[in-house]
This record gives sequence, C-alpha cells and structure tokens, in this order.
Amino acid sequence: MSEYEAQKQWTELDDRLTFILLDRSILPNRSRRAVAAMIGDINLFLTPQYEDSGDKEAALCEDKYELFQRVRGQGLAAEALAGFLQFVGQHLPHKLSSLVAKVSMENKPSIRLFQNRLGFVERSRLIEEHSFKLTT
Repeated sequence: MSEYEAQKQWTELDDRLTFILLDRSILPNRSRRAVAAMIGDINLFLTPQYEDSGDKEAALCEDKYELFQRVRGQGLAAEALAGFLQFVGQHLPHKLSSLVAKVSMENKPSIRLFQNRLGFVERSRLIEEHSFKLTT
C-alpha cells in the first residue's frame, strides 16, 4: 500500500483519531508554514472491549504519541495528552469504558507521565512493555 493510500484509508476509518501537535510559539508567526511548527502527534485506536457489549476501549501506545527530540522534557507531552484525553471524553460519539497506554520499560519519562500526571494505573508488565489503564 502506498503512503497516499494509507493516508486516504486512515481518514475513512472511524476507529482511530489523530492529533498533530504544533508549537504555538512558532505557528502564529508562520501561519502559512504550519509544518515548521509541528512537534509531534497523538494517535488513538478504538477496540471493542468485549464481544457482545457496547463497551469500547481505546489504546494509546507510546509509539502512537511522539514528541520530536527538540521539544522533549518541556512538559508538552503532559499538556498535549491531557488536552487530547479531554477532547476524547467530550467529543467521541460513544463513551469509552477505559483507555490503555502501552509504554516501553526503557521510557521512564513516559511511565512517570502516565502514572503520576495523568492518573493511569499499571495494568500489566510484559517483557519490554508496561501497560497502564485509565477507567473512564
């Protein structure tokens, strides 16, 4: 599948959501060049939690949110994810039963972010990954 086809398919599916993160200090000065203001993205994937129930669970994986190296350590991930979670809670057409975040065991800043700042609780540990859950 070509990149164009993948992007087209992405816009037609209703089981995912993407936010492009922009640096507001750059954007007002270069409104025609929003690409220069891009600092990362957040993606959410909806999955049925139980076969027959209407419950939905959303997966938010570490590799599904990304901040570019130049802006890491500035608290922007916490701000962006908090806003993203608020948007999801207010605007999705169906209520989510929970949100799941999967984070590499090596990524200590992301682990602290989900546990300490966003209120996620550790759900499991696999060989290379922590799984955190937030019940909505």
